[in-house]
Amino acid sequence: MIRLVALLGMLMALVAGKASAQTGADPQFQLPGLVGEGNTVRPGAKHRLLQFVRDRQWKEAARLADGVALSGAEDPHLHYLVGVVCWQRQDKVSAIQRFRSAERLGLHEAYLHKALGLAYYDAHQYLLFEQQMARAIAADRADPEPHFHLGRHAESVQGDFAGALRHFKKVVALDANHVRGHSYLAYCLERLDRREDALEHYRVSVELVKQEGLRFSMPYQGMARLALEGDPETAANWARNAVENEPDEFEAHALLARAHDRNGDLMQAVAAASEAVRLNPDHAASHYLLFTAHRKLGDSNEARRHVMRFQELKRIYGDQ
Repeated sequence: MIRLVALLGMLMALVAGKASAQTGADPQFQLPGLVGEGNTVRPGAKHRLLQFVRDRQWKEAARLADGVALSGAEDPHLHYLVGVVCWQRQDKVSAIQRFRSAERLGLHEAYLHKALGLAYYDAHQYLLFEQQMARAIAADRADPEPHFHLGRHAESVQGDFAGALRHFKKVVALDANHVRGHSYLAYCLERLDRREDALEHYRVSVELVKQEGLRFSMPYQGMARLALEGDPETAANWARNAVENEPDEFEAHALLARAHDRNGDLMQAVAAASEAVRLNPDHAASHYLLFTAHRKLGDSNEARRHVMRFQELKRIYGDQ
């Protein structure tokens, strides 16, 4: 199951460059180009701080940011950069305050609105998140990332697959090579029972993953799910590709286990499901598969252990 109930890990360490949701990494905050920057670091705290953040020299950036915090500077770019450093230090409240100060002081670039929006998202302030993404779209209508983030919110938090579909269609219209855009567009189509359309976009995403050498197993998992009912052997091949692409992704192992189980390969199903629960001990479906497989294999102790764990998880989480 791709749908996530908890937060999606949208924010992580901040580096220079374009937001990278399409590459399989978590989105990153963009860094501004400063007027008169050239190819060298100009005098002044703002340019030095920008260089430290670009070079991921976080200790130096933190020391400089602390000095800036005491100076009462009224430069919006400086507030934004200090916000980036605060976020990297896990001081998320201060990061939001700095981003808001940058906005109040007149910075209205798309990268600020995306950063502030993602920070609000992490704080569960979803209305403010949506407002900032709308401002990011208004600031740069050619940027697919705000639509991608809004689509993920609609799909994963609201369960609104039709609404998410509209955003992901916009993503791939703006960037035909947006790997995750195609994958999540396909997932929404899959959830809306538009299987042929879903297959088309999963195939596009698979080809882009191959071309770009990405570690992103979602399209392989989608192809496996769509093949599972009618062709479990093909589903197993797609699931193996998913496991090879992202060995630490428990859902890929869980899909491989289901495909082996459908094919009657109980020992291989047990091996794959065991890896899935090693990576995610709370994956109820894999515990249930292990229960049924061990029961068929005559191992009553292991069957009992997994059915008890399955029942415990179901009491806690309900149907996953």
